[in-house]
Amino acid sequence: MFNNLVRRAKAIFRGRSEMSINGLVVEGSNMEIVGNKVFVDGREVDFGPKESLARIEIHISGDCQIVQSQSGDVTVSGSVDGDVSSQSGNISIHNVVQGDVKTMSGDVTVSGSIGGKVSTMSGDISSKR
Repeated sequence: MFNNLVRRAKAIFRGRSEMSINGLVVEGSNMEIVGNKVFVDGREVDFGPKESLARIEIHISGDCQIVQSQSGDVTVSGSVDGDVSSQSGNISIHNVVQGDVKTMSGDVTVSGSIGGKVSTMSGDISSKR
């Protein structure tokens, strides 16, 4: 069932930072999800069975340059110099994003600040200040 999943996500950090992917905390300077494999600093991280990546939740607590997710929820508690995007998933911003925040299908919740535009094609945009 999960063999044909093509998931993609990427986060590029300014330095070594902590991030959480589906609750597993890892540290590194870049993270990439390709299909059912997660790579941190070029090394594969073992998440157990492929089913554990059926739904991806990424929590960024460090300082990033960009955050991109094809599907899955993204939470940013650090700061992002560029854009945060997800094709299908909710985005929560708790600190600062200098660029745009957009999702095609999902909600955007902001309790921090965004320097660019905020958009969603199918979802709600809310501010919790």
